[in-house]
Amino acid sequence: MLPSLFPAGVAVSSYHAGLKIGDSAFYDLSGTYGFSPIQSVTQMSVLGVAGTTNITASFSGFYPDGPSSNIYWMDVFSGQARNASSNIFFAVTPGLLVADPIFNAGTIKITSQQTTQCGGATRQMVSVQFTKYPQNVAVGWDQSTGALCRLTLSDQNNQAKNLAMTMKNTTLWTPDSTTPDPFGPFVVAANLTAFLGLPLVALIIFVYFRGTRARKKKRSK
Repeated sequence: MLPSLFPAGVAVSSYHAGLKIGDSAFYDLSGTYGFSPIQSVTQMSVLGVAGTTNITASFSGFYPDGPSSNIYWMDVFSGQARNASSNIFFAVTPGLLVADPIFNAGTIKITSQQTTQCGGATRQMVSVQFTKYPQNVAVGWDQSTGALCRLTLSDQNNQAKNLAMTMKNTTLWTPDSTTPDPFGPFVVAANLTAFLGLPLVALIIFVYFRGTRARKKKRSK
């Protein structure tokens, strides 16, 4: 086992995996490492949950653990991961609140909560910013499931080396239904047609008969 990234502490029963086998999410990728710019979207698929806290997932066309594998695991209780130097925490325990450690007895704590778009729906997201050499990290997770909503990494030594992940859709929840804008172009067009219908018909008839009369006058000359 890899050494824990955070100090050991008293077990907290609420630290558990919110994701389950078969859960999936697509993420838009941007930046300069971990993937090919040609393939700027990755599918995260949960392959297994060991015990109640260790989650293994695959990432199509994306290598968060380095070029050797796109299979990645992490523990939402201890903060351990297959790659101890990685800051790609694709999941945390559900139900975190502001000031809660993101991992059991850890020093990195949730600093904000906000309503935002995540995976095609309006969700409550908890987030934090921290520095773990050599990267500056800003990350947010869906509060209800613990799934990663967005992540940005920037290298302290090489600012051109960076990564951003944003969830675009998921099987974890249903996307928001879209309500037509009452002032949208199609609605406005329909209202204008209904409002101007009779005057337009009258105008067409007037132009038609005027043109007919003009043609008759030309013929009679």
